[in-house]
Amino acid sequence: MMKKRQKLNVNDMIIFSCLPELTEKIKCRVADLFHYQTFRELFDSFPINRFGYDDEDELLSLTYSIYTPNQEKKYGVLGIEVELIEE
Repeated sequence: MMKKRQKLNVNDMIIFSCLPELTEKIKCRVADLFHYQTFRELFDSFPINRFGYDDEDELLSLTYSIYTPNQEKKYGVLGIEVELIEE
């Protein structure tokens, strides 16, 4: 997993910002962390619709457009389950 994600722990807070303006933000709590060697292993461990998709191959293709297979091999995969924090 990428270096900045290696330090994540359950109950940590994450703030997500919408690109490109970064003005809209949501605050989430890390509810659980799931460590895998590959994205395929992560996707096989849960119902695919939990990721917002109906087709695992489509999701895998989209994921590899963001993270390369070389990054996957080097860092592994971290699934992050979050809970929205109401403010």
